[in-house]
Amino acid sequence: MINQNIHKIAIYGCGAFSRHLIAELNKTNIEVLYMVDKREMESFENIKVVSPDNIADDVDLIIVTPFLEYTEISTNEKKHTNIPCMSLYELIYR
Repeated sequence: MINQNIHKIAIYGCGAFSRHLIAELNKTNIEVLYMVDKREMESFENIKVVSPDNIADDVDLIIVTPFLEYTEISTNEKKHTNIPCMSLYELIYR
């Protein structure tokens, strides 16, 4: 992702896949600025959590971890922000 000029990201979804993604990203220079989740919580893995309606334009990419909901989530986020979304599935198997 660094080759694609992606340095700051948000991760959509606070679950097991997100935990693994955070662990892998901690080995890189890519910074996870915040998590996005519909459930109300203050933090996940010591990273702040915001609601889908409160995504700021300060990240280069949103990685969506819920595979089956990717289309719905990315379509909804396009209504709120211009930040590109990528499925975790696409990131892994691309």
